[in-house]
Amino acid sequence: MRLHLVPSERQVEALARAGQAAQTLRELVLSLSDAAAEGRGRAGPETTRLIAEQVSPQPDLAELLDSGIGALRRIGIGAAEVSRFSGRRSTLFGAALERADAALARAKLRDERGDVWLAQRAIGDATLPGVRELWVSAWARLGPGELALLERLHEELRRRGGGVTLRFPGVSGDATARAVESEQSRLEARWAELNDAPSITRDEDKPAIELRLRFTRAPNLASEARAAVRAVQEKLAQGARLDRIAIVPLDLSEAFLEELRSALWSAKLPFSEPRGRPPVAGPNVHATLELLRLVGGPIRRDALLDVLAAPGLRAQRWFGADGRGGVAGLRELLAKTPVGFDRDGRLLLAHARRLSEQRPTDRGKAAVLALERLLQDLSQLAKSQSRAELVRDFSALVDDLGLLQVEAPTLRLSLSARDAGAPRLLTALSDDARGAGTLSVALSRLVQAAERLGLANEAVSPRTLSAELLRAMEGVGQSRGAARAAAVAIARPSEVAGLPLDLAVVCRASAACFGPKGAASDALWLGSELCEALPRFQRPPTARDDEAATLTALNALLAAAEETELIWSTSDGANETRESRFVEELLALSKQTPVSEPGSPLSPGARRIVSLPASTEEITLRVEAELARHAFYFAQGERTALTGRVGELSAWVGPGLPPLPVTRLERYVDCPFLGFSSIVLRATRDESVTDALGVRERGILIHAAVADALSAIEGQQGPDEELLAQALAAADRTLAAHTGSALRGAALRTTRGDVRSLVRWSLENRDYAFRYAEKAFGEGEQWGPLELGPYRLSGRIDRIDIASDARSARVVDYKSGKPPSRHEERALQGWLYARKVASELELADVQSMYLGLTRRVPIRAEIFRGPPDSPQLLEKEQFALVQLERLKSGYVAAEPTRPKSCAKCDGRELCRRPLSAPVQEDEADE
Repeated sequence: MRLHLVPSERQVEALARAGQAAQTLRELVLSLSDAAAEGRGRAGPETTRLIAEQVSPQPDLAELLDSGIGALRRIGIGAAEVSRFSGRRSTLFGAALERADAALARAKLRDERGDVWLAQRAIGDATLPGVRELWVSAWARLGPGELALLERLHEELRRRGGGVTLRFPGVSGDATARAVESEQSRLEARWAELNDAPSITRDEDKPAIELRLRFTRAPNLASEARAAVRAVQEKLAQGARLDRIAIVPLDLSEAFLEELRSALWSAKLPFSEPRGRPPVAGPNVHATLELLRLVGGPIRRDALLDVLAAPGLRAQRWFGADGRGGVAGLRELLAKTPVGFDRDGRLLLAHARRLSEQRPTDRGKAAVLALERLLQDLSQLAKSQSRAELVRDFSALVDDLGLLQVEAPTLRLSLSARDAGAPRLLTALSDDARGAGTLSVALSRLVQAAERLGLANEAVSPRTLSAELLRAMEGVGQSRGAARAAAVAIARPSEVAGLPLDLAVVCRASAACFGPKGAASDALWLGSELCEALPRFQRPPTARDDEAATLTALNALLAAAEETELIWSTSDGANETRESRFVEELLALSKQTPVSEPGSPLSPGARRIVSLPASTEEITLRVEAELARHAFYFAQGERTALTGRVGELSAWVGPGLPPLPVTRLERYVDCPFLGFSSIVLRATRDESVTDALGVRERGILIHAAVADALSAIEGQQGPDEELLAQALAAADRTLAAHTGSALRGAALRTTRGDVRSLVRWSLENRDYAFRYAEKAFGEGEQWGPLELGPYRLSGRIDRIDIASDARSARVVDYKSGKPPSRHEERALQGWLYARKVASELELADVQSMYLGLTRRVPIRAEIFRGPPDSPQLLEKEQFALVQLERLKSGYVAAEPTRPKSCAKCDGRELCRRPLSAPVQEDEADE
């Protein structure tokens, strides 16, 4: 009987349908190694890493030793052999390997990474009963251990009158020919001295011109995934079967797989993949792992927010009867807390309490109490315990929070959403279920490994347990089982090579994805000196060997598939790239030109995977509105209600209404729509508080600190240095209320330097004496609103200085960068503030100026200087009045005076003015 050894279960099933016996190489190794193990269990990654930590001379060498020991076991090099080599790394690995072997022997375990060598001991008369011939697919990854196993099997089968034959695919081009021939040469060199070596055969070559190939070039990951799914849809429309189609990414990065999954879900195509989404993809599993990291410290605000956002969270433990409502309150409070990292949570709690006390509410008080309970739970778990005790206590907390349990209402909601054509929630629950199973198995294995190694009573920190848990989860395989039936396969090249496919879609075929990845090689862990000292045929595979194996599998894939489409993107997200040499050669041989897939599915010529919805009255109205807007922006249409001419805005601007802030009027002058979005729509930029200081928050703090600094020395006389020290002490008290982490502290020290520069400038320019800081005028203030015809304006003046005769004053407006030109129409603050100060203080002369900061150097820019009845001042007042009338009439077109600032405008997402819209000459003159 002939038995085929293949890399994947999918290939076994295909051969079984054709009436041929088959088995995966991995399954054979596992069965033989179990038979030879004499009752010793397999040690997974969680166990081998614990052993590495025990045998490592330094804690930071544990990862190197674990990976290096694994590499040595895979190539069959033992402690005695590696100790004979010279070099520090050889000595290190030799001692560690010897101690690791002793630890495994005491625990009656075996390292599963050496199973292929152990399997050879079990080969005998009872091995593979009835089998005389063993055909091995040469596109399987055959390392030194696998080849040694095949040699031993060949000896056994020769006694039965048969033997082992390695089957190579035919070649389709020079690149694949070189790869296949190099693999053949490697085997022939290995077996040159054997009297009776396994046979090597090669299928008939299939020239590239005979292959049915298509080539597609895409600009990004999303369009590459979309092109792959569209190729599948087109083949299905021709009558192909789902289970005879495979998508073969040459790079299984999670970034691309997420795009591919999303496209397949949108197209409603069932699919299976080799490993599935990572266990942490489920939101509740992610929150559980984040909770364990929080227990180990430090307390990260963003991780805490992730835990509170978990859909399965039962919040009663921390929030009492308020439940989800309390969660929302605490999330809102934490979002305003300027602490990103905190060692034990006390700083985070102090700032949250301070923010709550600034605006006392029952919701705020409840949020602070909940945060105290939460941090107390974390603190109680933070002490070092044995692994079993830590797992028990942490599991009890997770169970109480319901993080890994699905409530009936949630399940009903997900099923209803699926029936309505939105399966994402159900998919998330499925990810959570698989991830929860993986997490449970990993925790159990971790505890069992510690017990078997005699570490059951060893105390470990939660941080250590968290790191060990992540490694243990990597070793838990996720069974895909029946998911392969009637589904498009997402697989590696070797897993579907040789299958009679209707369509193979080879994607991620760019040079960046196809090139050798030496960083993942075992040779990296062992080091070049040790690798060169190893026997010639017992060295770890190099990056070039991996590339040759991939090319060999691709050759088998292309030869067996009825049709193949090769897709690559010209950008990998960070760098530009191009097609691989393999694709480039096939392009030349097939004499084709690749199809270019647009980046957006809405672009002309895009291969859409979801049909456009049927036109409705609402869609028609929206299209007409957008066409009218574009016609207006490109000077081909009239101004209408859709393009900046709305009804009268007397409900927002007019007599009898609250005063309009001068800053909002400035926004309107800068761009009518920007002012409209601020005044009428009340739109503001959402800036979350972080450890760093945003531009807006930094400006607010500089204003507040300078105001307190100058107020502290107001009216005092003395040396500049003494006054400066006194002023900075007051500024420090102001800034101290906004401290947080070390990162925020560094940002505040930079802010203090800016404050120091402004105070020093004030001391050097004492021709005017400081009088007011942050002086407000408007309704309910000591100074009433500024009257402009029937309109009223409010504002807050950064600083007012008074001359010694009290007949003149200086109005100062701080700018964190370069101040605007006095000739800019939008710059109204300096003029209108000068008018208000002159009228309130009954001045004969008023000066208005900007005080900017560039690299902590104050830059003075005068706006106006003269009597209150100056024609210039009256002209600016009249201009502001005209703009108010214009606003009230409903003129709100997106016509910026500074088009270059549109990309970072606060109202950008609302106005949607194309950045490519032509700029009028008066707009461009900034």
